[in-house]
Amino acid sequence: MKLNKYIFLIFIIWVFTFTISKKVLFQGNPIVENCVACKFIWENVEEALDSSKPKFNFGNTYSDRNPILAAQAFQYFCRISPDIFYEPCNRMYEKLFFFTQDFLNRTSIEEICKRNEMCPS
Repeated sequence: MKLNKYIFLIFIIWVFTFTISKKVLFQGNPIVENCVACKFIWENVEEALDSSKPKFNFGNTYSDRNPILAAQAFQYFCRISPDIFYEPCNRMYEKLFFFTQDFLNRTSIEEICKRNEMCPS
């Protein structure tokens, strides 16, 4: 019985050290990743909802700055974006209301990202 406890404890320590070392080895620069992801996602949202040259069908026939369509487009582009944008998309999703409000007010993409703390001011 004690042997099983020790094996379990060794296994937990091994998993813990493996995950810690993995995070340290592949850690990027979160400031750059957040900023690039924010600009990439919201530029794609803006382009997708531009009614003069529709490239994606989000139902944007009546308004190019609809909050529901902006949120749907954001979720779509986060879903198909590279894995490195996973954490920045989660951060943006937590503040999606504020991002969409800025987007609907026709704020520039760079300003949207700065206001919502994704890019340095």
